[in-house]
Amino acid sequence: MPFREFRVFVDTSVLIAGLASVTGASATVLDLAEAGVIKLVISRQVVIEADRNVTAKLPRMVERFRAFLQRLAPELEEDPSPEEIKQPPYWSTPRTPPFWPQP
Repeated sequence: MPFREFRVFVDTSVLIAGLASVTGASATVLDLAEAGVIKLVISRQVVIEADRNVTAKLPRMVERFRAFLQRLAPELEEDPSPEEIKQPPYWSTPRTPPFWPQP
C-alpha cells in the first residue's frame, strides 16, 4: 500500500512552541515533518510573524529557526485575502459532519 503524505498547516504558535521545547504536541508535529511523515504547509504571513517573534522573544534561536525552515522547505500557501478572513471557517457549516464520531 503506498504511503500517503498528509499536508498539515501550522501557525506561528506551533513553529515557536515546537522549536522552544522538545516535548509537547507542537514538537511532535515538527518531528513528524522532519521525518517526512507529514508535509508542513505555512503562509508567508506565518513565516514573517514567526521570524519576528523568534527574533524578539528567543533571539538565541533565530539561526536555528531559519535553518530549520530552510532544511524542511515547507509548502508555502498564499495568505488569505481580507474577504476570506471575514468568511466563517469551512468546518463551521451545518452540512459538515463532526470531526469525532458521536456516541
